[in-house]
Amino acid sequence: YQELIQASIKEPDKKFFFLVPEQFTMQAQRDIVTLHPKHGTMNIDIVSFNRLAYRVFEELNIRCEHVLEDFGKSMLLQRILMKHRQELPVFGACVNKAGFIDELKSLLTELFQYRIGREDIEQVYGAITGTSMLKNKLHDLLYVYDAFREEVQGNYIIAEHILEMLAQHVPESQLLQNSVIYLDGFTGFTPVQNDLLAKL
Repeated sequence: YQELIQASIKEPDKKFFFLVPEQFTMQAQRDIVTLHPKHGTMNIDIVSFNRLAYRVFEELNIRCEHVLEDFGKSMLLQRILMKHRQELPVFGACVNKAGFIDELKSLLTELFQYRIGREDIEQVYGAITGTSMLKNKLHDLLYVYDAFREEVQGNYIIAEHILEMLAQHVPESQLLQNSVIYLDGFTGFTPVQNDLLAKL
C-alpha cells in the first residue's frame, strides 16, 4: 500500500489501478485514504475486475447491456427446469427443493469461469459405462447447459464473459496503456482472469 501511495505521489499525472476482489473494494479505499498523506485516493483507482471492465467499456464506448448476473441466472434456470422437467429425470425432481437452483447456478458459473465446455462434460458422460446416478446427473447437466446457452445467445451477456470481452479490448484502451496496476487480496485466479492479467 505504501509503495503504491509513494509511486502515485511521485507521478501525479499517471493513473494507478489497485485491483482487488469485489468484496474488498470499500475496505481498500478506506485503507488507501487512511494511509495517504493527503487522505484521498487522488490518482489511484481502486477497482475489482468487473469495475475495471466497465471503466474500459465506458472509455471505448462499448455498450454492455443485458448482463446476466446471479439473480437473472437463477430465474432463467428456474424457467428452464420448469419447462423441461419431464426430460430431466434427476433435476426435474429437484426443482422445488430449497437451494437447488442456487447450487445449479453456482455450478454453471464455475463451468464458465474455468472454461469447462459442453465437450468436456460430454467426454466424462461418455466415459461412464452402464447407468448410474452420476451419469443421470451429467445427462441433465448437458441438457440444462444447452438450454441455458440457447436462451442466453443473442439476448444476454453472461457476467463471466465480461472479463473475456475486456481482455479483447485491452490493447485499444489508452486508459490502461498509460497506467500502473497493483493487485492485492487474491488467493488465486481463474483461467479467464489469468488470460486477462497476461494481457494487462
